[in-house]
Amino acid sequence: MTRILIPFLVFSVSAFAAKGAPKSRDTFEGVWKADLHGHVYAVLTILSHNPLRGTVSRGGFSTNATGEVIEVTRDPSMDLYIQAPKIVKGALHFKTVDPNDGELNYKLQLLNDSEGLLSIGSQTIHMTRR
Repeated sequence: MTRILIPFLVFSVSAFAAKGAPKSRDTFEGVWKADLHGHVYAVLTILSHNPLRGTVSRGGFSTNATGEVIEVTRDPSMDLYIQAPKIVKGALHFKTVDPNDGELNYKLQLLNDSEGLLSIGSQTIHMTRR
């Protein structure tokens, strides 16, 4: 009975560890866009080459009291290179240095293969991989 139980336990622990394992770099690869009624206000481009690299471009937008984007005030401009990318608990964390806004921290949390939430400081926007 012990011989059967040990392989079962090893398999169970391995399956559990794989489920909680961090996402790989190529999981985030692609062009991610946030839009409101077809008007794009943020673009995140991730290349999964080693080391991970990419750019982010943000426009201006207004949110309501619940944080939902209700108006786009400026188109995305000025691609900023992502810096210090790392995957923590399945989410991609990185920062940019903007000449106007200074250093900003970002987090891309995947909802599924084509959707994610991009947190920029205290704001969170819905992104779609295109």
